[in-house]
Amino acid sequence: MPLLHFDCRSSDLLADDQRLLLKAWRDRFVAQHAVDFENGKNRDQRLPDDLPFWALPEQLLHAYEKHRENSELGQVFRIANGLHDQVDALLIVAEPAPLLQVRAVIESGCDPFHNELSRAHRGSKPRTYYLRPDDSSDVIQAVLGRLDRGGYGDGIAESRWAMVAIAPPPVDGPVDGPVDGPVDGPVDQQVDGQAPATPSRSAFERLVFGVLLPRLPTLNDSPATDALPHPFTLICHQDDPLLQRMPESAHKQMLCVPRSLPLGCQVLSPVVLLPAAFLGFDCVQLLVGAAELNRNLVEADFSSNLVLQLLAHAIRGGAQRRQTHRFVALDPSLESLCRWANHACRFDLPESIDNESASQPAPLAVLATRWRVGRQRSDQLMVDGRPWQDWQADRMSGEFAADFAELHLPVIEPNALGQLVQWVMIAGQMAAAEG
Repeated sequence: MPLLHFDCRSSDLLADDQRLLLKAWRDRFVAQHAVDFENGKNRDQRLPDDLPFWALPEQLLHAYEKHRENSELGQVFRIANGLHDQVDALLIVAEPAPLLQVRAVIESGCDPFHNELSRAHRGSKPRTYYLRPDDSSDVIQAVLGRLDRGGYGDGIAESRWAMVAIAPPPVDGPVDGPVDGPVDGPVDQQVDGQAPATPSRSAFERLVFGVLLPRLPTLNDSPATDALPHPFTLICHQDDPLLQRMPESAHKQMLCVPRSLPLGCQVLSPVVLLPAAFLGFDCVQLLVGAAELNRNLVEADFSSNLVLQLLAHAIRGGAQRRQTHRFVALDPSLESLCRWANHACRFDLPESIDNESASQPAPLAVLATRWRVGRQRSDQLMVDGRPWQDWQADRMSGEFAADFAELHLPVIEPNALGQLVQWVMIAGQMAAAEG
């Protein structure tokens, strides 16, 4: 798969000292996040707790090559493939930030009417539903009612569902002495030396372990085995106290999320990989694409370096013309991914410009980075002799016609999406570190 192509006029206008500054940003970022994969420790089966987000693609791929099913990625495939014929629906429970990342990938790569298709037309891939810890009782009851009604056929799998729970991070740091709490209260309040649970984490624990897990159908009368995973998976830190509440039959079926990952940079971790694998998404190619973007960052010169080109466009526009940067998806299939990108990658203006702009009554102009898709995945829809997506692009691009750069995706597929999400995360984290 070729690298994405980025058209940017701003980079041609940068002075030599500005280019050198951006290269210095790149060198510092790479030095701080570099991981030696010749060291066997960095190819461990499970994800290291201190792994930088930048190294996730290579670590997951190297570990999978060495350990296969015992690796983190191998466990993702074992769970998703093992439950493929056993359940017809998947419930994903998480806070808004992880759910935004899950939906960004799933909605970019899946049929928009996936849940409405029959099991056969979905290729037995499960219908997908979402819950947040702050959802109302009405929403929770509605989702449970839909899961209980089952699928559109009479097979046994149509009546069963699985759950993936993505735990909010526990509060770090010890407290003085043990924390008192009721015997049946949240586990974070029962562990000596642990800080009390945050309200959000307590709500997550009550929802998952108090409401949903007792309703989860069993696949058979036997505990989970290597051949038949448990329908409940917890995605959390390695030593998360919530593991104490896992049902014995689940054999502590969990996937690791390194503590070092920024909250908005979990797209290439099990947080997204497991739900995507349930739906048949090519997770290997997603990671391969991200690894290719990493190599481009390290090896490419300024004119072909995708991250440096984006930084040149966004930062030059923000500093000289007081414009707010936004990603804009010209293809509606990428709208969820674009929404996540605008949260994960923000280019803050210098303080002096922020102060000046705050007094202006009119909103600032938008400096856009547009995403254009070259080829549709389905048969071309023609209207008045033109492809439908060209009409759509004309409609959406008019608002940003004066000042934009453009990223070209040849087609929406996993390798290209892996490059895109890594491009967004690196640029956002690099700008935040140097801002």
